[in-house]
Amino acid sequence: MRGSSLLLALVCVGCAAQSERSAAPIVDVAAPVAKTDGIPSEDTDGRDADRDGIPDDTDRCPNEPEDRDSFADDDGCPDIDNDRDGVADANDKCPDEPENRDGREDEDGCPETPQVLAKRAFKEALLASQRGDLAQARRQFEEAYRILPGDLVLFHLATTAHAQGDHDAACRYYKQWRTSPKAQEKPRQIAALDACP
Repeated sequence: MRGSSLLLALVCVGCAAQSERSAAPIVDVAAPVAKTDGIPSEDTDGRDADRDGIPDDTDRCPNEPEDRDSFADDDGCPDIDNDRDGVADANDKCPDEPENRDGREDEDGCPETPQVLAKRAFKEALLASQRGDLAQARRQFEEAYRILPGDLVLFHLATTAHAQGDHDAACRYYKQWRTSPKAQEKPRQIAALDACP
């Protein structure tokens, strides 16, 4: 009996020392285990082996817990790539929108919007123009305009076509630009193109 009292005293001292070291509550072993997703689960008679709150008889993955990410949470299977774009949700900045795999920033998991793509093409056009590669600059300005037509792009297309000596294209772009709202607000002129037919 004395040994039992000593053992109980040691256990109680251990409990007190534990509570001083950690603010974590002591869990009653008879209570159901609460998952981090807030769903209590209890493994009784093997009905929920993975303790994800979905009974094994309806759980498509009874040995792997559901990930509870508001995407197909009722099937009992973890979904590591909700949008099926090849970028795991843990690394995907847009886990519910598939990446568009355009060779640009494909690892972020987010589709590039027309605004992003047009802006990128416009920047590449400006860089090509600064390098003196007018053919590449024009292709990139045309790509930016194809993706998202804009007044400023028309102006740059006109100046680039003019610098290339393509007077017809320069006039066509310049005339389009001159009738645009931006040209009316902030007029710019290319003297050599003001006489375009």
